[in-house]
Amino acid sequence: MNQRGLNTSNMGAEKREGSPAFDRKGFKKAFSFQTFKDAFFSLDSSPHKKALSFAVGIFIAFNPTYGLHTVEVFVVVWLFRLNFPLVFAGAWMNNPWTILPVSTFCYFVGRGMMKPFGISYDPTAVDRLLHILMHSGLKDWVSTLPPLLLHEGVPFVIGSLFVGTIAGILTYFVSLFLLTRFQRIKASANKEERA
Repeated sequence: MNQRGLNTSNMGAEKREGSPAFDRKGFKKAFSFQTFKDAFFSLDSSPHKKALSFAVGIFIAFNPTYGLHTVEVFVVVWLFRLNFPLVFAGAWMNNPWTILPVSTFCYFVGRGMMKPFGISYDPTAVDRLLHILMHSGLKDWVSTLPPLLLHEGVPFVIGSLFVGTIAGILTYFVSLFLLTRFQRIKASANKEERA
């Protein structure tokens, strides 16, 4: 009986060796800071393309379509042939640890932008939203939640797109400056080595 159990476990091990397995180390390496740094400072593509890739990732990070950021990264990289590690790193600047402060900031920026147009917002809207979610039934959710979310969602979307655009533009120019400077330093170091 023990021998039979031993043989069965060996057969399972043989199957696992032959089939492709999830490589945890490879996965961690692909999404590590070192991979980002190597992609950012490599000389395989132009500073413009790398700066643009990182800036697009930063814009995606502020995009109000939460839950779709990774899909957007793949689509943008595929459509525009951008640098995947840089777009991915930029998009994940907004992550589960930063989502609440970033979203709140974008919401209040959007409210501030809409104020000059005479659109006023209820300062207790967030409290009402939480109250509905925690203390009301399905009937109240259906009747009250969609109009409240639509009304309070507009400044969030506007603020997110505005902040994302500004952050993306700033990221592009700062990255372009750093990358161009790095390539000049690298080129002059290579000349000195040859001389």
